[in-house]
Amino acid sequence: MLKLKAVLFVCIAVLSLTLLTLTYRFDQKFPFWTLNNKPTPHVNNPQGSERPAVASQYTPGQPVLKGQMMSVNGTKTVLMSAYQEHRTGKREVRVIAVVLRSETVAYRCHFRCQGQPHISEGFSNIHSDHFGFKYGTADIMCPIPSSCETPSHIAVTSGEDDPEEESEKEFLGIQNQNPKDSFNYNFVVCISTMFDFTNVLQLVQSMEMLKLLGVDRVAIYRTSNSPEVQRILDYYKKTGGV
Repeated sequence: MLKLKAVLFVCIAVLSLTLLTLTYRFDQKFPFWTLNNKPTPHVNNPQGSERPAVASQYTPGQPVLKGQMMSVNGTKTVLMSAYQEHRTGKREVRVIAVVLRSETVAYRCHFRCQGQPHISEGFSNIHSDHFGFKYGTADIMCPIPSSCETPSHIAVTSGEDDPEEESEKEFLGIQNQNPKDSFNYNFVVCISTMFDFTNVLQLVQSMEMLKLLGVDRVAIYRTSNSPEVQRILDYYKKTGGV
């Protein structure tokens, strides 16, 4: 058992040093200060990975672009994306949102089905892992009306501040409309938000350890990081690990 642990440790160390060597040019000094507590210049929005903007910048009544967020009028709720649910046995759409946990909202779901509007009452389920913060992730579940065969877009409003005109609403495209019989990965790990992250060594060690444990893919929620970290992320993205 001790020999196996020693072999795993040596493998991780060799892989870490190899990746770090490839990350930097030979004529540059290795920035050891990156691994310490001193601040490192970082890129808030690396090229090709812009931070999502609030959907209010777009024309009301039009579908919101994929990757954009939108707010619910009269509330502190922000909507991220919408997916048709195929696992619960019910015809419903799951809208991923960030909500103020102390706020009680009666949500109303507006569907676009074959160009026709349909309405249902939605309800929210706040995730338990909010770590005591005022805001938390929530699922807003919207039942699909029986008269709506194929919903393409959805808008979520507050029952107390519901725009009457269809043109005043902002719609999210509904993803995952067709059920999938198989999934490409058997073991996926999600890492919490990467914010102002500069620790290259920690990232490489974590990724290599996860690979040794049999993880097929790692999902990283990235907000901002240093250029050195971005090179490592680009490498793992290219090889299919991220």
